[in-house]
This record gives sequence, C-alpha cells and structure tokens, in this order.
Amino acid sequence: GEKAMKSSSFHSAANYFLSAISFYGEDCEYTTLMKVYDLSLEPLFAIGEFSTVEIIIDKILSTAKCFEEQLNAYHHLIRVLAASGKYQETISKAIFVLEKLGENIPK
Repeated sequence: GEKAMKSSSFHSAANYFLSAISFYGEDCEYTTLMKVYDLSLEPLFAIGEFSTVEIIIDKILSTAKCFEEQLNAYHHLIRVLAASGKYQETISKAIFVLEKLGENIPK
C-alpha cells in the first residue's frame, strides 16, 4: 500500500489497505492495526471514498489510546466535511482539534 501511494496509485493503495484491514480484522496487534487504518485514509480520500474514510475514522477515534493517535483521523475528517459542503461542522471540528492542541480560540 505504501509503495502504491508513493507512485500516486491511490486506487491500488486503497485496495491494498482495505485488503489488509479485511485480512487482519480487529484481532491484529494494536500498533499494526492503527498504522493500517491511518495509512488507508489518504488514498481513500483521494479516490473519493468518503463514506469508507468516515467508517475508518470512527474506528480510529474509538480505538486510539491518545489524542496524538487521533490527529490524522481528525485531519481527514475535517477534509471530508469540507469536501462534503458541511462547512459549519468543519469549523466546529477544527476548533475542537485546535483547542485540544492547546490553542485558545475566542468565541
């Protein structure tokens, strides 16, 4: 999957990562599972598989042990929301992430 992404073959990369997720399931070692989930987001977003991206984001956010492991998922969630025209939700989620990172956002 990573090699396919480096060559901008996003369809192939997405298929490799989805195959890995399907093959390993959720019984996989935590670090490997989180890495595959995380790496799958970019190619899936690039090919417009927003519903699959959202499913994987939900899995990352419910499985991650700390906020740092959730950051890339939030990054892609914000991108999906913006691409879907959900601008108010995009702004709310971005403010949430910035506040979790310690930024003070005036209301």
